[in-house]
Amino acid sequence: MRQPLGKTGNAIVRHGHALCQPADQMLLADDRGPKSRDRSQRIWWLRHDRCMPAYRHNQDELAREQRLLNDARSLLFGRFADSPRPFSYVAAAADEAIGYEVDFALDHLLPWLGSNLARPISDLLASLNASGTTLIVSGPLASVPLHAATWQEGGHDVCLLDRFSVRYAPSADLERLSLARWRQAEAVPPFLVALGNPPGANLPAAEAEVAEIKKHRRWAGRVRAAVGCRATTEFIRAHLSSATHLHLACHGQGSPLVYDDSFVTLADGDIRAGETVRLAGPHLALTVVSACKTAISHAEIADEAFSIGTSFLASGSAAVVATLWSVNDYATALLMTKFYGELLGDEKGGPSQCLRAAQTWLRDLTEPDEEAFLNAHPDLQEVATHTARGGLRTHRTRQQRPALLARPFSHPYYWGAFVAFGV
Repeated sequence: MRQPLGKTGNAIVRHGHALCQPADQMLLADDRGPKSRDRSQRIWWLRHDRCMPAYRHNQDELAREQRLLNDARSLLFGRFADSPRPFSYVAAAADEAIGYEVDFALDHLLPWLGSNLARPISDLLASLNASGTTLIVSGPLASVPLHAATWQEGGHDVCLLDRFSVRYAPSADLERLSLARWRQAEAVPPFLVALGNPPGANLPAAEAEVAEIKKHRRWAGRVRAAVGCRATTEFIRAHLSSATHLHLACHGQGSPLVYDDSFVTLADGDIRAGETVRLAGPHLALTVVSACKTAISHAEIADEAFSIGTSFLASGSAAVVATLWSVNDYATALLMTKFYGELLGDEKGGPSQCLRAAQTWLRDLTEPDEEAFLNAHPDLQEVATHTARGGLRTHRTRQQRPALLARPFSHPYYWGAFVAFGV
């Protein structure tokens, strides 16, 4: 299904949904409706200044694209042009260096990505009347939040999520398989298996997150939840045969520099990326790895992004939600509670659509709206008065942005880390 880079060929497309298939470079397939899988569909190269059919590229255009990619690598690994000190987004996102802050890196990286990559994607998708896109990204770009990359439009910042739902996939073949799995899983009544805050994690908001998620009426009692010392792999296996949704609110790890350093930690030990096949349930529609750095891929893998998140996808889950950096405990609990409210609501959207709704909601959330949300979710309200929210206010003060007083979660640090794989 997936073609070598630089050659035209078939790609997966859906109604209103365009497929992007890059390997540090980007291909998009336009959506022509139910007959769009035939050989007449066109493959597009995404350039930094315009989009054109792949079969029309020449050496000058390839050289221009290579310069663009070199600039991207400099931003990811080296010094920002307007920064007084050396800095690396990759090191900051992976916590590989002391004093490297993700929010600082995002302030420099996202506008460049928006102008050079995200805006051309948006323009092309708009010309195709697409409602969403699947990005297949590998190499260093696999660990950046393209969905949150901003550009100026009408005097204010705009990102892809303002225009489209965005999902990611390691390959076109796995995306096709994920869509087929999702259709099958939709016929099964929803059944939640949720684990949170294992010993040593010190994640009080993660425990409240599980408590709020399991209350939703759509589960109709089909819930098995464990927190603390009961949050083990054995607990998952005991209920996996019935599960359609697996939620892990715990610590995680991913590294762009160490290939096999990708895992989540439960009460009985780590689950590494290569071991997720042990947690493959027959009806698993969605796995949410609500932990830190679970979507970080090794920077030098050229063909496919590999992380703990994508390993759950390859192991049989139709869709996965994971993260690109160390996320705030309290903000994550807010976002996940909203996400499941969207996912289990009357609209019944897919994970990428519901994640988009939750991310833009958190980004635009005002303090009065936050208080109203907490009043409706008492478990979150209780934890908000303790350490989780106190740490959040410290972060706000350090940002020194007046806008944060009106919209405390507006910075992409709080919402941009979350990505949906598969569906």
